Amino acid sequence: GEVAVRGVVSVTFFPDSDGARLGFWLDPAWWGKGVMSEAVAATTDALFEDGAPWLEAGVFEDNPASRRILEKLGFDFAAAPIAAGAETLARLSADEWRARRLDRANPTA
Repeated sequence: GEVAVRGVVSVTFFPDSDGARLGFWLDPAWWGKGVMSEAVAATTDALFEDGAPWLEAGVFEDNPASRRILEKLGFDFAAAPIAAGAETLARLSADEWRARRLDRANPTA
C-alpha cells in the first residue's frame, strides 16, 4: 500500500544554544480534530522532560489555528526575540512549562 504523510512536527536544534524550534503542519482534511494540538503538546512535553531550557515556534499571520495551539500550551508571542520574515515567533521556557504543569495538576478551588 501507499504511505501518505498527513502531518509533521519538526524539531530544529540550534548549534550555539540549548533551545529548539518547533515547526508543524497538517493536511487540511485533518484540521479541527485536535490531532496537531495533541502532537505539538506531546513533542513539547518530551523536549522539556529531556532538558530543553526553552522552545520557540513560528506562525504565519494568516494561520490563527496554529497560533491558538501555541497559546494553549503557554507559548508567549511577546517573549520571542524577533519576527522571522513572514512568521511571528513565540517562546516557552522550561520554567514556564513546569509552572503550567503544576497549575494543571493542582487546580485551586
